[in-house]
Amino acid sequence: MGKATVLVVDNENDVLKTIENALGTISYDIIFSKTGSEGLTRLRNSHIDIVLADQSILDMDCLEFLTIVKKEYPDVVTIMLADQMDFDTTLRAINEAGVYRFIQKPWNSFDLRINISRGLEFKNMIMEKRRLLEEIKKNDIILQKLERKFPYINKIIHQQVEVDI
Repeated sequence: MGKATVLVVDNENDVLKTIENALGTISYDIIFSKTGSEGLTRLRNSHIDIVLADQSILDMDCLEFLTIVKKEYPDVVTIMLADQMDFDTTLRAINEAGVYRFIQKPWNSFDLRINISRGLEFKNMIMEKRRLLEEIKKNDIILQKLERKFPYINKIIHQQVEVDI
């Protein structure tokens, strides 16, 4: 797997520069967008692993943006930056937009890097789970074919398992 790509959606140049400095020391490709619509365009045109979005996106509600991301790009991990979070917004962000983490401004650069790293680990676990489930489905199909061809094979397998235990 190559370098992870982080899409940062924030309209403040100072915040973008701070994030670039914090993440640039790690091998991430970082793409910046100043608006939600630009962020959605970047998602359509690039492979993005993590979206880091500010609560105050210029052209749309952040929850609307993150809900679209979760619906159209379910493998993308989303993190929300916020000055303050009220309980209702937090619940909506989790329930409607599937936000993985919240980072409150001002943040510590080390914590930001850790949250991005853990978000990537979370994504990798989800992808591995999906791969293993597909493998189980394929093996189940093979086993069903074998059971049709050899009706007693399942009984023999279970007897052998009991002997091995």
